Amino acid sequence: MVDPAPLAVVLTAIPVEYKAVLEHLLDVREEVHSAGTIFTVGRSRHGPWRIVLARTGQGNSSAAVLTERAIASYEPDMALFVGVAGRLHTDLELGDVVVAKKIYAIHSGKENDAGFQPRPTGWHLDHGCLQRAEQIAGSGAWTRARIGDRRANAKAVVRAIASGEVVLDSVKSSLARLCETRYDDAAAIEMEGAGAAVASHLNDGLPMVVIRGISDYADSRKEETDRKGWQEQASRNAAAFAATLLTESVPTRRAASPGAVRALEADLLSGNVDEQIAAAKALGSGRYENAVAVLKRGFHEIFDPEVTVRIVEALGRLGTTAALDALRALSPRYPIERLVIESALEAWQEQFD
Repeated sequence: MVDPAPLAVVLTAIPVEYKAVLEHLLDVREEVHSAGTIFTVGRSRHGPWRIVLARTGQGNSSAAVLTERAIASYEPDMALFVGVAGRLHTDLELGDVVVAKKIYAIHSGKENDAGFQPRPTGWHLDHGCLQRAEQIAGSGAWTRARIGDRRANAKAVVRAIASGEVVLDSVKSSLARLCETRYDDAAAIEMEGAGAAVASHLNDGLPMVVIRGISDYADSRKEETDRKGWQEQASRNAAAFAATLLTESVPTRRAASPGAVRALEADLLSGNVDEQIAAAKALGSGRYENAVAVLKRGFHEIFDPEVTVRIVEALGRLGTTAALDALRALSPRYPIERLVIESALEAWQEQFD
């Protein structure tokens, strides 16, 4: 049976980034590509999404190749590159998160007697992903998804990112001057986003979201910040934002039609028990717009606890802000309903009053 839950490919470059994302996965297993690439497959602990996780190594070339390989192998609904970056905008602090609304390939250009002349290449974030990322950044909801000893004490912004081929560890170098004069809207600098973006662009414009935690100041203090563990903290913050973005997103590729939603609503409200249970399960898959509203209506109009319990479980699987608000607003009529509501909210570290 084909799993209807949406699927995301998540790429990372270095071990600390991979580990931070892996903390958000359940039911993990390993799959090996014929070329030797190891994919870690599991499901998100924060919602219905299935996840394929891989390490690309550093650099845009390997990021492009392995992003293409992952997309071709798994045909995902969305792709993400999650990891760390150096700060370019001074209003950002260590641990802050930058979601790329635009990615510049900053080493694209021409070298002549006058020096390096940039020929900028850039990729823009998919509109729907941009809207969702800005909403999550503004609400701060992503901080609750952080796994570790404390919630993230950081902010998230949605800005441009510079993607190059070297680690920037100086504010006086030619690369630093290039970023300041030609890419002043870039908030952070990294080494894989452009490669991942072009691979996604060439696959029918698959949405690619690059999410970076600030782990250093892109100056001469990188070794010091690395020793203090900022790569780990920044990776965990970026992974928490990625997990929240997936939870709150309904995929637009291969999305269910409005007619399919109406058919499920009809099954839920007037079908037999088996049809009602099947409809609740489908609505909890994460592929349907307005699923929360349909599930809420079903809970209020159906009085069979065998079905209403499945409705509560579906809302819990979705885990979106709207789904959690719906769970908190439900009025249980049977002890089993209250028990399942409390359990669903507890899984998200929420309480039922």
